[in-house]
Amino acid sequence: MTNARVEGRRSQQFPSYLKYQCDRLLPVAKMLLVFSVIYLLGFGLIDVLKYPEQFQPIVGLRLMAAVPLMYLISLMNRPQLLPQIPMFMLILGLVSFGFFLFLNLTIPGKRNIVVLVPVFYILVILAMAPLFKIQQLILAFLGGTLVYYWAGFFYIQDNDYVRQVFPHMTAIVIFTLITVAKIKQSAEENYQLAKDLHWRSQHDELTKVLNRHGIFDWIESNKLFTGQSYEPISLAMLDLDHFKQINDEYGHDVGDEVIQNSAELLTETVGPNSAVARFGGEEFLLVLQEGSDAQNLACTERILQRFRHLSIVTDQDQFKPITVSIGFVNHRSTQTFAQSLKRADDFLYQAKQQGRDQLVTDPGNLTQHG
Repeated sequence: MTNARVEGRRSQQFPSYLKYQCDRLLPVAKMLLVFSVIYLLGFGLIDVLKYPEQFQPIVGLRLMAAVPLMYLISLMNRPQLLPQIPMFMLILGLVSFGFFLFLNLTIPGKRNIVVLVPVFYILVILAMAPLFKIQQLILAFLGGTLVYYWAGFFYIQDNDYVRQVFPHMTAIVIFTLITVAKIKQSAEENYQLAKDLHWRSQHDELTKVLNRHGIFDWIESNKLFTGQSYEPISLAMLDLDHFKQINDEYGHDVGDEVIQNSAELLTETVGPNSAVARFGGEEFLLVLQEGSDAQNLACTERILQRFRHLSIVTDQDQFKPITVSIGFVNHRSTQTFAQSLKRADDFLYQAKQQGRDQLVTDPGNLTQHG
């Protein structure tokens, strides 16, 4: 199979990096955001009881800090916005951070705990680190740090407290950024590893076409044989003739080369909507969607003819021809995939019994092609 076809199949079946991370992390993000909203609103009651004279700013600022987070939760439920979710998280998180910071600066008795305000947001960013781009994080941290220092120097009158505490918080922010970058790097490496492992579990190592498990998953992911698609689908079971003899006479290296060349011939012949799978040792399964029943059959006939021109070169520079036997069936909605597969396998058996190097199908499809 060509690299383009292999990579196309790989990307088709495995989610993108962002979707992969969102599927894993967004449930955690929603939980953290819900807890954050509960914290912002729940502790507002405590603040109101403790500082009744500050009722309006407490309620107003806590609501303004909570609303961006609630809006972010609603955005996470919209799949079409998935690519923008990381940026929304940073922007709306920064807005919430600003209101929460201003709340603690407005109430004189709470100014000394301003140092703790960034901690809540830093923890969320750490948990969601794989979602963000480093450039996005640098801008968000820079904006948050500027707001934080502005608040410290202009609202907190105790300059000794600011000089003692804020440099340590700056160090925490820098260390957090470095940590997030390393988490991001590890997440990308783990994603690539998961992607490669998934690809290997779906594909035959020798030929790079789908394996038995992979073709079943491909059929399921494309919702074929479910009655939801009206496009004509055909199955072809193909077996290399006298393959054991090739292995015994010329060795397994030559046998592997024949298998590889056969897979390449098949993938070059079928269209982009069809699939090729190595179903067993020298057996291949074709799921054909070439446009019509007749075109599916014509494609299978081309494969039979192309194999008749395929050969291997022996040590004595002799050309040994390679032939195949094929069982072909047009799938019908009244049958299941398993039933159609069984019929194709039965036709393959007939082709071998009748002398090999031929295609056998239903009587209505020109019973036999030799």
